[in-house]
Amino acid sequence: MSCAPQPKPIPGVEVRGVVLSPNGQPAVDAEVALEVEGRYLYLGKGVFRPSGLPEEGLVVSAGRDGSFVLPMYEGAQSIVAVNEDGFATVSIEQSKASGQIALRRWGRIEGTLRAGRHVGTSEHVRLQPAMAEGPIHGSEAFEAKPDEQGRFAITFVPSGRYILNRHFLSDENHWSMSHLAAVDVRAGETTVTNVGGIGRTVVGKVKTAERVALDSRNAGAWITTLSFKNLEKGWRLRTHAEQAAYFQSTEYRSANTDRRTFSAHVSADGSFRADDVLPGMYEFQWHATPTLISVREFLVPEAGDKGDDRPVDWGEVELRKVNYPSQ
Repeated sequence: MSCAPQPKPIPGVEVRGVVLSPNGQPAVDAEVALEVEGRYLYLGKGVFRPSGLPEEGLVVSAGRDGSFVLPMYEGAQSIVAVNEDGFATVSIEQSKASGQIALRRWGRIEGTLRAGRHVGTSEHVRLQPAMAEGPIHGSEAFEAKPDEQGRFAITFVPSGRYILNRHFLSDENHWSMSHLAAVDVRAGETTVTNVGGIGRTVVGKVKTAERVALDSRNAGAWITTLSFKNLEKGWRLRTHAEQAAYFQSTEYRSANTDRRTFSAHVSADGSFRADDVLPGMYEFQWHATPTLISVREFLVPEAGDKGDDRPVDWGEVELRKVNYPSQ
């Protein structure tokens, strides 16, 4: 596997500034990182976590007066600062203009997990940003195991919009994730949310239009909102500029921010089952080689009443091959 090219420093150019704690005092020993295009920055509980990649010079510690000096690299996008008191991210332009980075207090998420009609004690709750921007949130720091009452808490959360997922063993050897809820976290506040147990079971049977063999041992099956439909709309645009504008548009970003994905278990005969799927319109995705998606969309309706636990039967779900732009 080829490695990404190393970021190139810009000789003689530095980024200087001061990190301030939420109380306005210097953030002594805060970690300050330069986000560079194509490089991974992992966030833990109030610290940056090692990424396994050579990042020498991209992360420094602030001094006793909160000051820091970072070398400038090609592809630099923003500066991120963390310590036990808070988190902040600013663009390079903002940092140069003010010379200061003010940390905002961490948020917290707590609530209760349910799995169907039962308390979800055998599963985990995992947090991920709604948009793939900024540092990667390390799974070990942003995952919680509910207690015997299903209660969970996730701490050291930067303010923003997030997706809560159920993380569970789908069989003896594979972990899967399914959507629980979207939550908004405010700096210095606790967001309380009770999740799970309000969706419906979806069943059906998949078949392929192109006679592709379905091997569930080396694939992932998902019921998801219409992400490939949105991707293909962008791929059909003629120029790179048009594609870039579309993928940065409010239309595309909103669809991804509100995206919901649920793991489906597929048996050897093609029959599938997915639990706790929220009402809405979905497509079926088969992630393997090749990638397949359903020819049409399917509805998960609202239950007629709270006691209605009948599964939603989609019947036969025909899949087609996804034609990526490079293919």
